[in-house]
Amino acid sequence: MEGFLFLNNRMVKQFTLFFSVFIPCVFPQYSLANQLVLLHTNDHHGHYIQDPKQRIFGMAARKTLIDKLRATAKVKGKSILLLSGGDINTGTPESDFFDAEPDFRAMNMMGYDAMSIGNHEFDNPFKTLLKQQSWSKFPFLAANIYYSKGKKKFNPSTHGDKDRPFKPYIVKIVGDKKVLIVGFTTEETAKFTKVKEVLFRPALEEAKRILPKLNREIKPDLTIALTHLGYFVAGMHRGFPADYSLAKELGKKHLDIIVGGHTQKALVEPHIVNGVAIVQAGEWGKYLGKMEVEILGKRKYKIRSYDLLGVNYKAVSTDFARREDVKNIGKVKKLIVKEDRTVSTYLRDFYKRYPAKLDEAFATIDSNFDGRGRGRGKETNLGRLISHSICYITHGDICFFNNGGLRIDLDKGTITRRDILALMPFNNELCHVKIKTKELVDYLEKIYKATKYRSTHFSGVRFTVEGYKIKDLYVNIEKGNPSLIPNNSLKKVYSNGKVLKDKVFDVASTCFLTRGRDGYPNMEKVKTHEKYGINEGIEYKDSLVFIDFLKQKKKVTGKEYSVETVQSK
Repeated sequence: MEGFLFLNNRMVKQFTLFFSVFIPCVFPQYSLANQLVLLHTNDHHGHYIQDPKQRIFGMAARKTLIDKLRATAKVKGKSILLLSGGDINTGTPESDFFDAEPDFRAMNMMGYDAMSIGNHEFDNPFKTLLKQQSWSKFPFLAANIYYSKGKKKFNPSTHGDKDRPFKPYIVKIVGDKKVLIVGFTTEETAKFTKVKEVLFRPALEEAKRILPKLNREIKPDLTIALTHLGYFVAGMHRGFPADYSLAKELGKKHLDIIVGGHTQKALVEPHIVNGVAIVQAGEWGKYLGKMEVEILGKRKYKIRSYDLLGVNYKAVSTDFARREDVKNIGKVKKLIVKEDRTVSTYLRDFYKRYPAKLDEAFATIDSNFDGRGRGRGKETNLGRLISHSICYITHGDICFFNNGGLRIDLDKGTITRRDILALMPFNNELCHVKIKTKELVDYLEKIYKATKYRSTHFSGVRFTVEGYKIKDLYVNIEKGNPSLIPNNSLKKVYSNGKVLKDKVFDVASTCFLTRGRDGYPNMEKVKTHEKYGINEGIEYKDSLVFIDFLKQKKKVTGKEYSVETVQSK
C-alpha cells in the first residue's frame, strides 16, 4: 500500500543494530554504555540471617534482588555499581561471634564494589578489621584515616598508601566514563574506639583538601563521596560535620553524589544540597537504594530515577514508618523476592555453628519494650528498665543509659541471651561516681545542654527543667535497696536554685558515658570515678548485668517503667 513501509523481522533487527551503533557514535551523550545503575546499602550491623520478627530478610534475599537488577541492566547495556556506607560490624551476636566473616563473604557473593569504613568497624581490635579486609574482594575506603605516628605500616599494594592503612579512593569505568569514589569516615570514631594504630582527621577538612586535587588530576566524569558521616539537615552529627556539611561546603564544583550511612536514614528520594545529591538506605539490609544515572561527561549527569526498594517489605503501620524515619512510606517499593539458595545455605551453616544455648529463654516480659524504634529522641520503657537493672545490681542511687546503646526493641514474650546480646552488643563496663547534690544538678544540666535528653534514660531520679536549668530534683535517698522500683522512695533534694539536702549519691552508668563519650559530659576528673569490679560472680558489663537482673526478676511488667523522667517547660 502506498504511503506505508512494511518491515519484516530481519529488517527490524538490522535497523535496531544500525541505530544502536550509529546513534551513540553521533550522539555519545546518549550512549546506554554511560548509563549507571547505582545500588547502595548502609549500616548492616550483622543482620545476615532472615529475621521476620525484626522485619529483616537477610542477605540471601538481597542477593536475589541484586542479581535480578544486574541481569536487567546487562540486557539494557547499563553498568552497575554496588556500594556500602559501612558499619557492617556490631548488632547481632551470631555475626559478632564470627567477627562478621559471614557478612563480608556474603558481600563478596553479591559483588560489592566498595565500602566506606564505619565507626563500628573499630569496635574490634585493629587486627580484626585488617582480617575483614583480607576476606573482602572489594576495597575499604577511608581518605581521612591515617596511621598514628610511629605505628607499623602495611603493604600499600594490599591496603592503602604510605600514609593510610586503607585506600582513600578508587576509579571505576562506566562505559567510556570515569567514576571517582572517595571514602570518608566520621572523626567522632576517635571518641568511641580504643584503637591506637590510626588517627581520624576531620572528614570535611580532608574532603576540601583531597577532592579538588583528585578532580584536577583524574578528571572524572562523576565524583561520588562514599561516606559514614550521617545526614542531618542542620549539617552536624553530635557536633561533627555530616553529609549535609560536605555537600554545602564543596558543592557541585567538587562533588556530584554522596552515598551515606551512620544515621540510618531511609531516604525515599535524593536530598539535593548545593547541587549535590545525598542518598541513604536505612539500616540492616531492609532496603536497597537504586539510582539510575546518565553520565554526560565533564562532571555533568542526570538522575533518571531513584527508588528505595523494600526487600520483602510488608505493609507497615504509620508508627513503624516513623520509627524507620520514612516520611513518605508509600514511596517505598515493596518487593517480594526469594532467598538465593547458595547464599542462604552458606549463611545458615554459620548460624548453625553459633552456640544453641543462647536461645534458651530465662525471663518473660508482659508487653513490648521500645528501644531502637520509638525510643529515638525520648526516654522509653526499655531504657528505663535497663537503667533500673544497673541500679538494682550495683546498688546505685542514680543510674542512666544512652539510647545509642540500644540496638533493637524487645517484643512481648520470652527473652533469651541472644536477644540481650543483640540489644546491647558493645559489652561496656560499668563505672560509678560519688557526687554531691549541687554537683549532680550541674552534671544533669550539662547532659541536658549536650544531648537535650533526646536519648538518655534514668532510674532513681526525677526532675523538672526550665530552659537549661533544673528547677526541682527528686532522688532515691534510700541507698542500697535493690528491690526498689524506679519511682519509689524519691525525695526532693533541690528546688529553685537551693540545695535542700546535701547528700552524696552513687551515680552509675557505662564507663563509655562517664568518660564523656557519645556527647556526654566527662566525669573522669571526678576523684571518685571508678570501675565496678567483680563481685559475687557478677561481671559488671552492661549486657551481663541486664541478663543477671532479668534472671532474678524472671517476669517483668511494662507498667513499672512507663513514666518519663524529665518534665521540660
